[in-house]
Amino acid sequence: MVAEYEAAVAGTEGGQLSALKAETTQEAPAVEIDWGCLKNLGKIGAGTFGTVLMMQDTRTLETYAMKVQE
Repeated sequence: MVAEYEAAVAGTEGGQLSALKAETTQEAPAVEIDWGCLKNLGKIGAGTFGTVLMMQDTRTLETYAMKVQE
């Protein structure tokens, strides 16, 4: 059933979807962040493994989600 779904989504025998999965599951490139330049914008959520905070780099104004494990 999964193979049939993959083939339907990809429009082929599933090869394109497998390639897309491999392409989209790669890790993002590492970014150097100066921890002293982060501003806490607030709590996004919390769960069993920790709290997720919205952080902003005050130099570049980029926003990040940061998970703080408990």
